[in-house]
Amino acid sequence: QRQMCKETENILLADKQPGLICHPDENEKVNTLLTHVRAYLYQKGFRGANGFQPVLVNRIDRFTGGLVICAKTEEAMHILNAKIRSHELTKLYLAAVHGAMRPADGTLDSCILKDAARSRVSVLHKEAPGAQRAVTHYRVEQAAGGRALIRLRLETGRTHQIRVHMAHIRHAVVNDPLYGWKKDHFPIKGQALHSHTSVSYTHLRAHE
Repeated sequence: QRQMCKETENILLADKQPGLICHPDENEKVNTLLTHVRAYLYQKGFRGANGFQPVLVNRIDRFTGGLVICAKTEEAMHILNAKIRSHELTKLYLAAVHGAMRPADGTLDSCILKDAARSRVSVLHKEAPGAQRAVTHYRVEQAAGGRALIRLRLETGRTHQIRVHMAHIRHAVVNDPLYGWKKDHFPIKGQALHSHTSVSYTHLRAHE
């Protein structure tokens, strides 16, 4: 239950802990965010209409912590998926990265290619078969000691998008075990990337 954050009749917001995967896979069937959320709801007596089971409408990397949205009803699932596809609902992240970023705000727009065998992605300099466009907007919030705290908004949601984009421009996420520095002595535990919030894009633009 420590994963729970806020809940309404139709939606549950879960605060995922770093190290926990979102969905069951071939290696882990039980200790996942989705199974924990469903167990929590069923223990409360939740019963989905027409056999519907709660689903996660977004996901974050295993070593990224923070907000994940769960739809408790089929109607909520369709509405949330539509809002994400239309960018009416957008996700914001916070990250600590290496280096003093210049400029202090900008957009990273590139093609990235997923290597499923190696469980990692790479940034390409031109289009290639299987590659997907990835767009990340960032803004520096604070900077000191050769590191920066940045806020990020995803326009696309590709695998490892933030991590590989930041590493590509030599501002790797602090403590990133896959794309980060080999020896990272920053005094925090775990990867410094957090799914901070989800907001209406219209609301976001009105306050920029």
